[in-house]
Amino acid sequence: QALELLQQRYGVLPESLQPGAKKLEDENENKVMEEVARISKEDHEAHIAALNQEEAELEEVLAHSLDEHKRLAAAKQNQEVLLAEHFAKVNIADPKGTSDIASPVTFTSTEEVDPVDLARRTAFLKLQRDKLLAMKKSEREKQLAIAEASHGKTRPKSARAARSALGT
Repeated sequence: QALELLQQRYGVLPESLQPGAKKLEDENENKVMEEVARISKEDHEAHIAALNQEEAELEEVLAHSLDEHKRLAAAKQNQEVLLAEHFAKVNIADPKGTSDIASPVTFTSTEEVDPVDLARRTAFLKLQRDKLLAMKKSEREKQLAIAEASHGKTRPKSARAARSALGT
């Protein structure tokens, strides 16, 4: 009914409603759809290629990592063997001290310290402290003397200081 009304008022049908115009629109729409499908296919193929390349890189890195792991495991095993051989050669309980490694000196709270050694060490540390304090004191006196010498040569900053310097 609406088509008949339009045709009666204007005498013609719009181009979009004419039967020949549909074919032209369908052709344009088909071309656009084909172009969209082609671009989508290209994007998909590029994405698949990128994924394949990334997978190949991951496999290569994984193979390298496995090789590195095997190499490190072999090196660790070799070091353990060398260490075991070294410990077999070294006798820590050797009283003559002919072993390659000196046993470390360890003190625990249960061991007693010789009182003579303790007194000697205490006296030595007190002497060192006294020397250090004397050096600090002499250095402070030198700095004070330098400051007083340089201060005496400068002009007084106030009238009261000038009078006291002149002694009036």
